[in-house]
Amino acid sequence: RYKIKKSGGKLYLKTNEYSTHGEEMATDTIRLTPISADKTELYLLQTGDLTTYFDDLSSGSFTKINANMVRVPLNNFIYLGINGSSKFLKDNAVKTAIELCTDKKTICDGIYGGYCRKADTVFNPDWYLSKSYEAKESEFSVIKAGEVLEEANYIYAYKHNKFRSKNFEFLKLKFIVNEENKQRVNTAKQITRNLRQAGFDVSLQKLPFNEYEYAVKNGHYDLYLGEVVLSPGM
Repeated sequence: RYKIKKSGGKLYLKTNEYSTHGEEMATDTIRLTPISADKTELYLLQTGDLTTYFDDLSSGSFTKINANMVRVPLNNFIYLGINGSSKFLKDNAVKTAIELCTDKKTICDGIYGGYCRKADTVFNPDWYLSKSYEAKESEFSVIKAGEVLEEANYIYAYKHNKFRSKNFEFLKLKFIVNEENKQRVNTAKQITRNLRQAGFDVSLQKLPFNEYEYAVKNGHYDLYLGEVVLSPGM
C-alpha cells in the first residue's frame, strides 16, 4: 500500500500507485521519524516530534502523559482459566465459590484503571448480539463463597482458617500467571487474596512466559489467568 521515499534527508511513506489492494488510503504521506536508543515514543510525542502514538497496553503498565488521549475499543478478553480435571474443580460448588471470589469491578476500576469493562460472557459487552443475550450478572461476595462451600459439605477448620473436605484435605489450588505482565500479576494477587479470605489454600506462582505456557498446555495448574484477542465481530 505504501512505498518508502526520501526527500530533503527525511524518510516518508507515500501511497503506492501500483498497489493491487484497491482501496483508497486515508493518508497519502506518512513521515518516518528515527528514534535513538535513549528516547521513547512517548518522549517524542510530548516533544512534538510524533503526532500520534498507539498503545494497546499489552506491556501490562500505564504511563501518564501530557497529551490528548482517545480511547480505542479493543477486543482483548482476560479470563480465569479452570482445570476441570483437578480434584476439587470437578465440583460445581467449588467453581461457584471461586466465581464469587472474583471481584471484577475492583479489577477493572483499580488494577486496569478503568481501561477495561466487566463481561459476564465471553463476548464484548458492546457486541450487538451480546446485548440481546440475558446473562446472569456476576456477583462478588467472599462471605457467600464460604456459604456455598458449607452447603456442599466442606468443613471450615478454624484453626487453619481454611476449608477441608470430609477426607480432611484442604482445598488446595495452584494458581499460575505469567510474570511479565504487571496488570495480570496484580489481578492474580487480588483474586488470590479473596480466595484465601474465603478459606481456599491457594499457591500463586508467577512464572516466566515460556514456563507459564508449558504449564497451561500440559495442565500443570488448577487456575491460570489468561488473555485472548477475540475476532473483531465478537
